[in-house]
This record gives sequence, structure tokens and C-alpha cells, in this order.
Amino acid sequence: MVHFLTCRCRKACHRNERGSAAIVLTYCRRLRRTTRAFRALPFLAFAPAACSAPTGPAFPAEAVQMQPPAVYQLWWNAVERCAGTTGDFNAVRFYQDPGQSIVRTNGDSANGYWFRDGNRIVVGQYRIYDGQLVRHEMLHALIGRTAGDGHPPEYFVQKCGGIVHCAGACLTERGPVPTPSLNATTVDASKMAIDVTIDPAQADQSKYDGWITVLVRERNPLASSVWVDVPSGVGITIGGVTLGLEPISGGRVGFLPGETHQQMFDVHLPDLTFLAAGAYGVRGFFASDTTPPIPVTLQH
Repeated sequence: MVHFLTCRCRKACHRNERGSAAIVLTYCRRLRRTTRAFRALPFLAFAPAACSAPTGPAFPAEAVQMQPPAVYQLWWNAVERCAGTTGDFNAVRFYQDPGQSIVRTNGDSANGYWFRDGNRIVVGQYRIYDGQLVRHEMLHALIGRTAGDGHPPEYFVQKCGGIVHCAGACLTERGPVPTPSLNATTVDASKMAIDVTIDPAQADQSKYDGWITVLVRERNPLASSVWVDVPSGVGITIGGVTLGLEPISGGRVGFLPGETHQQMFDVHLPDLTFLAAGAYGVRGFFASDTTPPIPVTLQH
């Protein structure tokens, strides 16, 4: 039973400030050597997904400073963990572009920007609760002053793939992403080691305005490169109900030896009103392979 189908365009998923969908999905499927996400659909065809603007476009005059939602601290924590470094969340200033899904400045456009000047992040009003986008800009803010401009693959591809959005030029600006050879062996998804974690570990609707993150990871324990058939994609369920589903382009995905794929889903528990209040289990799935449940309690 699928309650939230994958949206074909993020714009359709964010038509109010709170976000109309309980799940914020990403189409940034990236392949990477250490930890990577899967390739799938582009983020938005008409605009770059996100970028930093240390010396480029001017800060949009219509942008309005906002108090960061409580969930931003949760997302910042996730970025610190995947990047392996810490920063001052309170030093970042957040802005929204009113009535917009993308940010336009000086003839350029993107779903979001980080401006080195003033350590400012700006996103469209309808993208405020887009976790993959906001975390992408947070990663710029976290490492941009030391790791240089652009999208260093060590962070955007190797460490934080699937947690932050990265596609197109972000994915390949420093060279192609390694993949298995086409004649590598194809194995069943059950050969991969799959696990799921949620944050906060004790899901509590009084924290972070009721948001949690669910991270699904699949690791190749084999000493060889392989392809895995994944016709049903990767996703999460709560109480047996599929909430997040990420299709895999071509129905299969490659793993290098020891490689891990990951995908983060953002869940707003108060939006799950179609489920009765009570105790449930959160599971991650990869094809037909599922993880043991992690308990959560819904309160309405």
C-alpha cells in the first residue's frame, strides 16, 4: 500500500511552507567509491539543483531572512556526521525567496544558494522543507571556507551522497564516477548488507517539530564488483505502509567491492494522520530485502 508516490517534480511536492507531503524525496542518485546514492531522475530540468556563490551571482534583493525551522538543526547534525567535521550552525543565516520554488539572481537560477559573503543560505519559499536541497547548501556552509569552491567529490560524492542532493555538474565536475564494468556479475539484492537508522533515535513528535530522518544503507560485502537487480527500488515503510520509494534507473545498480549506497528520507510524523496513533516499526527496503523494524510512536 503506497500512500506517497514519488513525485516527478519536487516543485509539486512543496506548495506550502510546511510542505504538503510527509516524505521529502530526492532524485539525486549518485555513484561513489565509499558511500554513494543511486542514479535516477534529475532534480529539476530547468534549473541547477543547488550551488554556492562565493563571488558569482548577487544576493537576491527580494530574499527575506527567516528563523530556521527546528528541523534545520537535525539536518545540520546529519551533514556534520557525513562530512566528518563540525561547524557553528548559529553562524549561518537563512533566507527565503517569497513565493518561489527556485532562486533567481542576475539572470542565473538554482534551487538554492550558499553565499560565502555573510555565510547566507537562500532557498525558495516552497523549498524550505526540502531536506536534500537544504542539506546541500548546509554542506557548502560547513566546508566552503576550507574545502574550496564547487563541489569537492570527497564530500558531495564520497561522504554525503544520498544525504545531500547532487546531480549533473555537481556529480561530474571533477571527473566521471567509477562504476563496475558491464560484464560484472549480477547478484540478488539479498547478497547486500542493508541497515536503517533514524534520527532522533527515540522518535518524539515534540522534537524538531515532529521531523525525523531515516537513512537506508546497502553495503556490498563481496570482494568483487557486482550489479544488483532492484526492480522495486529502495525506500522505507512504517507499519507496513510504504512512505518513501526511490526507483532505480534501469532497474539495477552497481556496487564496487566494499561499497555502500545510502539514501536519506525525511519524514514529518504529524502528517501521518492516515495511521492511527500508536506504536509502529520503521523498516528500510532494498528490492525485496528489508531491515528489522525500528520502533516509533505516533501521537495525534
